[in-house]
Formats: sequence, C-alpha cells, structure tokens
Amino acid sequence: MPRASTGSEVDRQRLITFGQRLRQLRTWRGLSQQALAVRAGVSRDFVAKVEQGRVSPGLLLLYHLADGLGVPLGEMFGDGLPTSWQRRLPPGGSANP
Repeated sequence: MPRASTGSEVDRQRLITFGQRLRQLRTWRGLSQQALAVRAGVSRDFVAKVEQGRVSPGLLLLYHLADGLGVPLGEMFGDGLPTSWQRRLPPGGSANP
C-alpha cells in the first residue's frame, strides 16, 4: 500500500488536528501544559509542541499523555467529551450544562 510522503500536507493536518484535541482535553480537565507534562512524565515544551502540531508523539508517549489526562487512549482521537468522563445519569434524568 502506498504511503504518504513524510511532511505531506495530510500528515501536517493530522498533527494539527491531534494537537487541537489534546489542548481541548487538557483544558476540559483544567490542566496547564505544565501540569499535564508532570502527570505524563514529559516536558512542558513537548506538550506545547504536540498541541501546536509541531511534533508527532510515538505510541508510548501517547499512552503517557492519555494517562496524564485520565482518559483511555482511544478517546483521545474522538470528538466531544470523552465517554469515560460523562457522568452517569439516573433513569429519566437530564444533565444541566
């Protein structure tokens, strides 16, 4: 199967999209870049570069970031509030944002 060339526009957009998602999750958690970095065992500069789409984290670093956010790895790639963060509602209940 053909592989996209390194540095392609598609690759760049994927990194930017993931960085936006990471920032979204971090801010929803109420964490600074420094706080996430400490929780994930990485530098604040690394977190900033990932959020800016400037670096591509490897698989193990993705797990560390997910652990730092308290979210399963797969939910880092979804949209909206992670399912694992949604509070359970009583039957017939409703959530007030």
